[in-house]
Amino acid sequence: MERMTVQEIAEAVQGQIQFSIPGARVTGVSIDSRTVNKGDLFIAIKGQRYDGHDFIKNAVKNGAVCVLSEKEIQPLENCSGVTVEDTAHALKALAKHYRRKFDVKVVAVTGSTGKTTTKDMIAHVLSSHFNVMKTVGNYNNEIGLPLTVFNINPKHEILVLEMGMSGFGEIAALTDIAMPDIAVITNIGVAHIENLGSQDNILKAKTEIFNSFTDEGLAVLNGDDRYLLTLRDKYHFDKIYFSIKTKQAGFINAYDIKSTQGGISFKVDILGKGEQINIPVPGEHNIYNALAAIAVAIHLGVPAHKMKHALGSVTANKGRMNIITTDDGLKIIDDCYNANPDSMAAAIRVLADIGKGRRIAVLGDMLELGDYSERGHRYIGRIAKEESVDILICVGQQAVFIGREAAQQGMPDSHIEYFDKNKQAVEYLKSMVKPGDTILIKGSRGMGMEEILSGILEGRK
Repeated sequence: MERMTVQEIAEAVQGQIQFSIPGARVTGVSIDSRTVNKGDLFIAIKGQRYDGHDFIKNAVKNGAVCVLSEKEIQPLENCSGVTVEDTAHALKALAKHYRRKFDVKVVAVTGSTGKTTTKDMIAHVLSSHFNVMKTVGNYNNEIGLPLTVFNINPKHEILVLEMGMSGFGEIAALTDIAMPDIAVITNIGVAHIENLGSQDNILKAKTEIFNSFTDEGLAVLNGDDRYLLTLRDKYHFDKIYFSIKTKQAGFINAYDIKSTQGGISFKVDILGKGEQINIPVPGEHNIYNALAAIAVAIHLGVPAHKMKHALGSVTANKGRMNIITTDDGLKIIDDCYNANPDSMAAAIRVLADIGKGRRIAVLGDMLELGDYSERGHRYIGRIAKEESVDILICVGQQAVFIGREAAQQGMPDSHIEYFDKNKQAVEYLKSMVKPGDTILIKGSRGMGMEEILSGILEGRK
């Protein structure tokens, strides 16, 4: 982070300096007193479980040289203090100010599924040609994105930022901070439909990502998504569509698609020449992620040979289609991080594609689906039967509908198990898995499906 004075910070957040240390310079920003480094600004934010104001003294003890507070604070040794009306708003205002200190290209990524993997692929490909900074993990909300922005330094040429949301106005707020030049929307699914009511509203919320665009902005969109296709004749800025199924002029299309050992290959035309792309992660959904990265890279002038090399070295993140092979012959698809109907269907298709022995799907509840919940879970039951899952293990109250639908579609009842808790599923799996089995583990974040993964891996290498 580039240094900022206390006066600069106070002006950016429209705060009042209560006390200050002459010549103090802030070299970092933290909202967690436990992670404060010497020279940091500590912003005391009220959370659902904790109030940062209760930890101001700890932050100063750990090296904070300035504190932002909603409450009047007494002078602190070797520290400056600034008061504001709303510290969460001040965090965003300061990030907006800091972002504007740098002349960098910003690529913003949103969508119902695939945001994090697409963001990582884009950053990986662009890093072959530019100095790139990206969102770490899924720091994609009104707290995480501002904290990411503070990591910009003058050497960075491109930022790749992930933007998540659960309701209207959230992406608009992130866009106001980031000012993206390129916006990627992976798809419009049903994640967060409980809050937004319909996919039309989800589309409306996602397109807030264009709010800061000028006529020079670029949208990179999934051409196989019927909602995103409705944007083709809207807006004045340029659009690039990527696709597997829709062959239209101006689209970036994947063709000659083949599964490989642990991955997938396809061809794509880059600047008029057919290029062979090999990615070492499985699943058709990863072709879409790669096509988004290729579209952005073409626009920014990355040579084709660098794109191909970078895509050939992508890796799966923990909990996101991460393939684990144990010494005793189990293959586990760790896709525990989160789930919605689209991503769960994609994961089952990967299980069907790479599973060589018994294909076991351990599926937990998909949360935040509201009135769509039973319908969404039953859809997964149909997919499980269509993709010939051998054993279906349903964990949670809503996952029951997965099993019921699979049974209605013809899966034998003896091949379907139901459990209320992860520990019960672990005990059952321990009693029945055998070498050669391929096991998919997936469910919403709130289901803690990594407990099942840990249980299976216990005692294994």
